[in-house]
Amino acid sequence: MLIAFKTWGQRPVRPEGIPVSIPWQIQECSPEERIALEAQGFTVVSQEQFNVYMESIQSDIDSWTNATQKSAQFKQQEAQRIWAESKIKYYVDLLGEKNLQLSGSGQTVDMMAIASTFSSFDLLFRSGALKTSIGICNQVIAQNGPYTELFTTIKNEIVAFLTEKGWL
Repeated sequence: MLIAFKTWGQRPVRPEGIPVSIPWQIQECSPEERIALEAQGFTVVSQEQFNVYMESIQSDIDSWTNATQKSAQFKQQEAQRIWAESKIKYYVDLLGEKNLQLSGSGQTVDMMAIASTFSSFDLLFRSGALKTSIGICNQVIAQNGPYTELFTTIKNEIVAFLTEKGWL
């Protein structure tokens, strides 16, 4: 049994950044099929020769795979940050509204604690660290104080966004 293959270098259009040495079409063939496949542009080799070829280009495959993964992670991070930036002003307004409600009712609130918590949340949230932001929401929710409802809303919106994108 022989192996017939074409590499990405033989295609006029290929994914950006993919090494031209990586095979894109591979099939087994018989010795009788060899001439026809070579006429179609296939390279036809023994299984052993194909294995040696694949070992020789493994570093190309690894570097392309790693670059592709980094690119996907970068795109996810960017999307999370953009989404967070679109929501933060709304969340600040909700916090301000809650503060006015508490102030109007005469309820005492540790403003230093909430300012510190929201400052940490804001920094992480704006940077796109949404899963870590969920952790901060969970800490505020666990205290069952006056900001529980606000941070539950924020957490639910983060979870919905991440779930919709398939990131949670």
